Amino acid sequence: MDRRQSLLVVSIDLEPRKNTTSLQHQREVRSAGNDLIRLFDKYQIPATWAIAEPGRCGKSDPIVGSSVGHEVAIQGDVVWKMDDVNRAAFAGHLSESVARAADREVPVQSLVGLKVKDSHTDLLIRNSISSLRSTSSGHGRTVRWAEPQQIRFGVWDLPESYRFPGPKSWISDLTKLSVQRSIKAAAAKRRPLHLVVDAEGVAESKATHLFVLEGVLECAAKYRHANQLRTETLTNSVKIITARPAAKSAQSILKAA
Repeated sequence: MDRRQSLLVVSIDLEPRKNTTSLQHQREVRSAGNDLIRLFDKYQIPATWAIAEPGRCGKSDPIVGSSVGHEVAIQGDVVWKMDDVNRAAFAGHLSESVARAADREVPVQSLVGLKVKDSHTDLLIRNSISSLRSTSSGHGRTVRWAEPQQIRFGVWDLPESYRFPGPKSWISDLTKLSVQRSIKAAAAKRRPLHLVVDAEGVAESKATHLFVLEGVLECAAKYRHANQLRTETLTNSVKIITARPAAKSAQSILKAA
């Protein structure tokens, strides 16, 4: 990775969280997810797409079939519903989910939305999970500048920097400007930025949110074209981190990236 480049990681949560059995709501979220895939493909920006069961539904097909280089992750907060899951349940479901995905030729190396206990991290390695995005700190108006953390040898947690859409009270144009400025700051200061997109939130006002997000992606594409920004999936980001010289501190390893 060029030392002049910063790193932009985007992960998208495709599963609805609302406690509803409404088929209409599920269709709306799925439609928003498909529109997001087309938008990211348009700007050739790879992303990590989180699905509850990558090996059991057709949601993975357009992601794996894209030439952009997307990856599929397990959306843990939908699968387990809580962070304090016992070891046996975590081990069983994780291994089954990864195996089912492999049967459909969908490689899975990332887990998002779940704070994994220290005592469970060996199970991640056994199932070839190398990257995490732990539970969100909530919707915010400002960006969190947090460095990737190695939680176990070979497993990294890439914290969320900003969640889109933000609060409903936050004007969409200001959201776009806020994220665009953060991308500019990341490129200038060579800091990692992890943007999380919630498909369910996008579905609530799809036209407006897609318009705002397109402006954000257009900005990211501009800095990438100028060789100041690299856009990567969670798994590829970990490969970049671990490829850096061992003498570098894990706390600051991406500042010079």
